[in-house]
Amino acid sequence: MRGKILYIAVLALVCAPDVYAFKDHGGWLEYEHIFFVEPGDTYIGLFGADWEKVFQANQNMAFYDKAGKLIQSPDWLVVGTRLMAPKGAYLTQRAMERLNRYEKIKIEALQALEEAKTFVRPELKDRTAVYEQALNLLDEARQAAQGTAYGFKNFIESKRLAEKAIDCFKIDRQIDKANLEVKSLEVQVKEKQVEALNQINRLNKKQQVYLSVMAILLFGLLFGIQRQDRKDRIIKTNTWLARHQDHVRKFEMDTV
Repeated sequence: MRGKILYIAVLALVCAPDVYAFKDHGGWLEYEHIFFVEPGDTYIGLFGADWEKVFQANQNMAFYDKAGKLIQSPDWLVVGTRLMAPKGAYLTQRAMERLNRYEKIKIEALQALEEAKTFVRPELKDRTAVYEQALNLLDEARQAAQGTAYGFKNFIESKRLAEKAIDCFKIDRQIDKANLEVKSLEVQVKEKQVEALNQINRLNKKQQVYLSVMAILLFGLLFGIQRQDRKDRIIKTNTWLARHQDHVRKFEMDTV
Protein backbone atom coordinates (compact mmCIF):
# COMPACT_ATOMS: atom_id res chain seq x y z
CA MET A 1 0.00 0.00 0.00
CA ARG A 2 2.83 2.35 0.96
CA GLY A 3 4.55 1.55 -2.33
CA LYS A 4 1.44 2.39 -4.29
CA ILE A 5 1.07 5.74 -2.52
CA LEU A 6 4.73 6.50 -3.16
CA TYR A 7 4.30 5.53 -6.85
CA ILE A 8 1.30 7.83 -7.24
CA ALA A 9 3.13 10.67 -5.47
CA VAL A 10 6.17 10.35 -7.72
CA LEU A 11 3.94 10.13 -10.83
CA ALA A 12 2.05 13.24 -9.70
CA LEU A 13 5.28 15.15 -9.19
CA VAL A 14 6.63 14.12 -12.58
CA CYS A 15 3.44 15.10 -14.34
CA ALA A 16 2.58 18.03 -12.08
CA PRO A 17 3.38 20.63 -14.76
CA ASP A 18 0.69 19.04 -16.92
CA VAL A 19 -1.90 19.23 -14.14
CA TYR A 20 -1.27 22.84 -13.26
CA ALA A 21 -0.81 23.89 -16.87
CA PHE A 22 -4.33 22.68 -17.74
CA LYS A 23 -6.01 23.39 -14.43
CA ASP A 24 -7.41 26.77 -15.33
CA HIS A 25 -8.47 25.80 -18.88
CA GLY A 26 -10.06 22.42 -18.30
CA GLY A 27 -13.56 21.32 -17.51
CA TRP A 28 -15.72 18.42 -16.39
CA LEU A 29 -17.48 15.92 -18.59
CA GLU A 30 -21.26 16.20 -18.57
CA TYR A 31 -21.64 12.73 -20.10
CA GLU A 32 -19.61 9.58 -20.67
CA HIS A 33 -17.27 9.97 -23.63
CA ILE A 34 -14.75 7.93 -25.60
CA PHE A 35 -11.28 9.34 -26.27
CA PHE A 36 -8.87 7.91 -28.81
CA VAL A 37 -5.24 7.82 -27.71
CA GLU A 38 -2.94 10.00 -29.79
CA PRO A 39 0.85 10.37 -29.71
CA GLY A 40 2.00 12.12 -26.54
CA ASP A 41 -1.11 11.31 -24.52
CA THR A 42 -0.92 10.37 -20.84
CA TYR A 43 -3.63 9.83 -18.25
CA ILE A 44 -2.58 12.95 -16.38
CA GLY A 45 -2.11 14.93 -19.58
CA LEU A 46 -5.72 14.20 -20.48
CA PHE A 47 -7.52 13.94 -17.16
CA GLY A 48 -5.34 15.81 -14.66
CA ALA A 49 -6.15 14.97 -11.05
CA ASP A 50 -8.87 12.53 -12.19
CA TRP A 51 -6.39 10.34 -14.05
CA GLU A 52 -6.79 7.45 -11.57
CA LYS A 53 -10.59 7.61 -11.86
CA VAL A 54 -10.34 7.20 -15.64
CA PHE A 55 -7.64 4.54 -15.29
CA GLN A 56 -9.87 2.48 -12.99
CA ALA A 57 -12.84 2.94 -15.36
CA ASN A 58 -10.80 1.34 -18.15
CA GLN A 59 -9.46 -1.64 -16.22
CA ASN A 60 -11.90 -3.92 -18.02
CA MET A 61 -10.19 -3.04 -21.29
CA ALA A 62 -6.98 -4.79 -22.28
CA PHE A 63 -4.17 -2.75 -23.82
CA TYR A 64 -1.25 -4.37 -25.62
CA ASP A 65 2.00 -2.93 -26.86
CA LYS A 66 3.45 -3.54 -30.34
CA ALA A 67 5.09 -6.76 -29.12
CA GLY A 68 1.72 -8.06 -27.92
CA LYS A 69 2.54 -7.65 -24.24
CA LEU A 70 -0.35 -6.78 -21.92
CA ILE A 71 -0.09 -3.25 -20.54
CA GLN A 72 -1.34 -2.79 -17.00
CA SER A 73 0.47 0.41 -16.09
CA PRO A 74 -1.01 3.91 -16.37
CA ASP A 75 2.36 5.07 -17.66
CA TRP A 76 1.66 3.46 -21.02
CA LEU A 77 -1.01 4.34 -23.53
CA VAL A 78 -1.15 2.69 -26.93
CA VAL A 79 -1.86 5.07 -29.82
CA GLY A 80 -5.19 4.29 -31.46
CA THR A 81 -6.82 2.60 -28.48
CA ARG A 82 -9.86 4.12 -26.80
CA LEU A 83 -10.34 5.40 -23.30
CA MET A 84 -13.75 5.69 -21.69
CA ALA A 85 -13.97 8.87 -19.63
CA PRO A 86 -16.87 8.59 -17.16
CA LYS A 87 -19.37 11.36 -16.52
CA GLY A 88 -17.99 14.04 -14.18
CA ALA A 89 -14.34 13.30 -14.99
CA TYR A 90 -12.03 16.28 -15.17
CA LEU A 91 -10.60 17.12 -18.59
CA THR A 92 -7.43 19.10 -19.15
CA GLN A 93 -7.15 21.68 -21.89
CA ARG A 94 -5.61 19.03 -24.12
CA ALA A 95 -8.63 16.77 -23.55
CA MET A 96 -11.09 19.66 -23.92
CA GLU A 97 -9.57 20.57 -27.28
CA ARG A 98 -9.85 16.91 -28.24
CA LEU A 99 -13.47 16.85 -27.09
CA ASN A 100 -14.28 19.97 -29.12
CA ARG A 101 -12.64 18.35 -32.14
CA TYR A 102 -14.71 15.23 -31.57
CA GLU A 103 -17.88 17.33 -31.38
CA LYS A 104 -16.96 18.98 -34.65
CA ILE A 105 -16.32 15.59 -36.21
CA LYS A 106 -19.65 14.38 -34.81
CA ILE A 107 -21.48 17.23 -36.54
CA GLU A 108 -19.57 16.56 -39.78
CA ALA A 109 -20.32 12.84 -39.52
CA LEU A 110 -24.05 13.44 -39.04
CA GLN A 111 -24.03 15.88 -41.97
CA ALA A 112 -22.22 13.30 -44.11
CA LEU A 113 -24.81 10.70 -43.13
CA GLU A 114 -27.65 13.01 -44.12
CA GLU A 115 -25.96 13.79 -47.43
CA ALA A 116 -25.39 10.10 -48.12
CA LYS A 117 -29.08 9.39 -47.48
CA THR A 118 -30.05 11.79 -50.29
CA PHE A 119 -28.35 9.44 -52.78
CA VAL A 120 -30.44 6.43 -51.77
CA ARG A 121 -33.05 5.46 -54.38
CA PRO A 122 -35.40 2.78 -53.03
CA GLU A 123 -37.23 2.59 -56.37
CA LEU A 124 -34.03 1.64 -58.20
CA LYS A 125 -34.29 -1.91 -59.57
CA ASP A 126 -31.12 -2.38 -61.60
CA ARG A 127 -28.50 -1.75 -58.93
CA THR A 128 -24.83 -1.68 -59.80
CA ALA A 129 -22.13 -3.27 -57.63
CA VAL A 130 -20.92 0.24 -56.76
CA TYR A 131 -24.40 1.22 -55.54
CA GLU A 132 -24.62 -1.90 -53.38
CA GLN A 133 -21.20 -1.13 -51.92
CA ALA A 134 -22.34 2.42 -51.13
CA LEU A 135 -25.40 1.08 -49.31
CA ASN A 136 -23.23 -1.26 -47.23
CA LEU A 137 -20.87 1.58 -46.32
CA LEU A 138 -23.80 3.79 -45.36
CA ASP A 139 -25.18 1.05 -43.12
CA GLU A 140 -21.78 0.65 -41.43
CA ALA A 141 -21.58 4.42 -40.96
CA ARG A 142 -25.00 4.43 -39.27
CA GLN A 143 -23.97 1.61 -36.95
CA ALA A 144 -20.76 3.45 -36.04
CA ALA A 145 -22.73 6.62 -35.23
CA GLN A 146 -25.31 4.71 -33.19
CA GLY A 147 -22.68 2.77 -31.25
CA THR A 148 -23.86 -0.65 -32.43
CA ALA A 149 -20.79 -1.42 -34.55
CA TYR A 150 -17.98 -0.90 -32.04
CA GLY A 151 -19.80 -0.86 -28.72
CA PHE A 152 -19.43 2.92 -28.55
CA LYS A 153 -20.27 5.87 -30.78
CA ASN A 154 -17.36 6.30 -33.15
CA PHE A 155 -18.12 9.39 -35.19
CA ILE A 156 -14.61 9.46 -36.64
CA GLU A 157 -15.19 6.12 -38.32
CA SER A 158 -18.78 7.05 -39.10
CA LYS A 159 -17.65 10.16 -40.95
CA ARG A 160 -15.01 8.21 -42.89
CA LEU A 161 -17.51 5.53 -43.93
CA ALA A 162 -20.22 8.06 -44.81
CA GLU A 163 -17.83 10.07 -46.99
CA LYS A 164 -16.69 6.88 -48.70
CA ALA A 165 -20.34 5.95 -49.28
CA ILE A 166 -20.96 9.39 -50.82
CA ASP A 167 -18.01 8.87 -53.18
CA CYS A 168 -19.44 5.49 -54.24
CA PHE A 169 -22.89 7.01 -54.76
CA LYS A 170 -21.36 9.74 -56.94
CA ILE A 171 -19.48 7.15 -58.99
CA ASP A 172 -22.74 5.23 -59.40
CA ARG A 173 -24.45 8.43 -60.61
CA GLN A 174 -21.64 8.90 -63.13
CA ILE A 175 -22.13 5.31 -64.30
CA ASP A 176 -25.87 5.93 -64.71
CA LYS A 177 -25.17 9.12 -66.62
CA ALA A 178 -22.71 7.31 -68.89
CA ASN A 179 -25.25 4.52 -69.49
CA LEU A 180 -27.92 7.07 -70.39
CA GLU A 181 -25.51 8.75 -72.80
CA VAL A 182 -24.71 5.37 -74.37
CA LYS A 183 -28.43 4.61 -74.75
CA SER A 184 -28.99 8.06 -76.24
CA LEU A 185 -26.17 7.45 -78.72
CA GLU A 186 -27.63 4.06 -79.60
CA VAL A 187 -30.99 5.70 -80.33
CA GLN A 188 -29.28 8.35 -82.45
CA VAL A 189 -27.35 5.66 -84.35
CA LYS A 190 -30.56 3.73 -85.03
CA GLU A 191 -32.27 6.92 -86.21
CA LYS A 192 -29.33 7.62 -88.53
CA GLN A 193 -29.49 4.06 -89.84
CA VAL A 194 -33.20 4.39 -90.57
CA GLU A 195 -32.62 7.76 -92.24
CA ALA A 196 -29.81 6.29 -94.35
CA LEU A 197 -32.02 3.38 -95.42
CA ASN A 198 -34.80 5.80 -96.34
CA GLN A 199 -32.35 7.84 -98.41
CA ILE A 200 -31.17 4.67 -100.14
CA ASN A 201 -34.76 3.70 -100.88
CA ARG A 202 -35.47 7.19 -102.22
CA LEU A 203 -32.35 7.00 -104.39
CA ASN A 204 -33.36 3.56 -105.64
CA LYS A 205 -36.79 4.89 -106.56
CA LYS A 206 -35.23 7.84 -108.36
CA GLN A 207 -32.89 5.48 -110.17
CA GLN A 208 -35.79 3.27 -111.16
CA VAL A 209 -37.71 6.28 -112.50
CA TYR A 210 -34.59 7.50 -114.28
CA LEU A 211 -33.99 4.09 -115.85
CA SER A 212 -37.64 3.84 -116.87
CA VAL A 213 -37.51 7.24 -118.52
CA MET A 214 -34.25 6.34 -120.25
CA ALA A 215 -35.77 3.08 -121.46
CA ILE A 216 -38.81 4.91 -122.86
CA LEU A 217 -36.61 7.49 -124.55
CA LEU A 218 -34.41 4.77 -126.00
CA PHE A 219 -37.43 2.82 -127.21
CA GLY A 220 -38.85 5.96 -128.79
CA LEU A 221 -35.52 6.72 -130.41
CA LEU A 222 -35.26 3.23 -131.84
CA PHE A 223 -38.86 3.40 -133.01
CA GLY A 224 -38.18 6.74 -134.65
CA ILE A 225 -35.07 5.41 -136.31
CA GLN A 226 -36.94 2.38 -137.64
CA ARG A 227 -39.78 4.59 -138.90
CA GLN A 228 -37.38 6.98 -140.56
CA ASP A 229 -35.58 4.04 -142.09
CA ARG A 230 -38.84 2.73 -143.57
CA LYS A 231 -39.63 6.15 -145.01
CA ASP A 232 -36.18 6.33 -146.51
CA ARG A 233 -36.61 2.92 -148.06
CA ILE A 234 -40.00 3.85 -149.53
CA ILE A 235 -38.58 7.09 -150.92
CA LYS A 236 -35.63 5.25 -152.43
CA THR A 237 -37.97 2.65 -153.93
CA ASN A 238 -40.25 5.29 -155.42
CA THR A 239 -37.26 7.18 -156.76
CA TRP A 240 -35.88 4.01 -158.35
CA LEU A 241 -39.26 3.22 -159.84
CA ALA A 242 -39.55 6.75 -161.25
CA ARG A 243 -36.14 6.50 -162.82
CA HIS A 244 -36.82 3.15 -164.41
CA GLN A 245 -40.47 3.73 -165.31
CA ASP A 246 -39.70 3.98 -169.06
CA HIS A 247 -37.84 0.72 -168.99
CA VAL A 248 -40.73 -0.89 -167.20
CA ARG A 249 -43.27 0.34 -169.74
CA LYS A 250 -41.10 -0.81 -172.60
CA PHE A 251 -40.71 -4.17 -170.95
CA GLU A 252 -44.50 -4.40 -170.59
CA MET A 253 -45.08 -3.47 -174.32
CA ASP A 254 -42.52 -5.99 -175.45
CA THR A 255 -44.18 -8.53 -173.34
CA VAL A 256 -47.58 -7.79 -174.89
